Amino acid sequence: MKSNQPIGVEVFFLSLVPGVLAVVAFGAFVREARSASVGAGGPGPARRAGLRELPRPFLAYCGIVFVFTLGNSSDAFLLLRAQDQGVALLQIPLLWAVFGASKSLASVPGGWLSDRLGRRGMIITGYAVYAGVYLGFAAGPGGAAVWILFVVYGLHFGLVEGVEKAYVADFVPEELRGSAYGLFNLAIGLGALPASVLFGVIWQTLGAPAAFGLGAGLAAAAAALLALLPAGRRDQRRHPPRPRRPW
Repeated sequence: MKSNQPIGVEVFFLSLVPGVLAVVAFGAFVREARSASVGAGGPGPARRAGLRELPRPFLAYCGIVFVFTLGNSSDAFLLLRAQDQGVALLQIPLLWAVFGASKSLASVPGGWLSDRLGRRGMIITGYAVYAGVYLGFAAGPGGAAVWILFVVYGLHFGLVEGVEKAYVADFVPEELRGSAYGLFNLAIGLGALPASVLFGVIWQTLGAPAAFGLGAGLAAAAAALLALLPAGRRDQRRHPPRPRRPW
């Protein structure tokens, strides 16, 4: 597909349907199970918390995840851009397989890196990788550069996937984690629902470079905001702040 060919925006509106149905089903039918530890000396059931009870750094973290997710459009756009840059249609399945292999291999050193970078450092690095990949696609890579970008894109998942969710537990006490994970997933859902539609509209009206540039900008903004956010408890224990000198 060439970048000057319009993308049917209605396709992306239709892509919202499964997500909307999932949210409705979750709200209507899913109920939190009661803890079996009640009366057995355990910590008791998790209780539903209001926003005022959840720590402000956690609420800020949810906002940052929303910003990133708003620019995290469907990976189908990457395949469209690859075709636009000369990758033959018959090579698309192979390109996607290369991405899948990179994603799988990147998850292996994830724990090792988490011990050294900390969870916040992992997420910031993953967001930065995402921003770099999207800037590369915005520039219009050709030939081997497309394949390299897909390999690097797989690294993003190895750095971020799973760590984002685990980082929630660093901000909230155990009895509030049910509500915290609910709000965290809500932030992702609110960002993911319009992300691909927004990307498609910008591609259609302003072109592919502008659409990928927006994704890169939102990822970079999320990385910068997360760097300003105080680290979670686990990262503080592993990487305590250096004491200030008295002079």
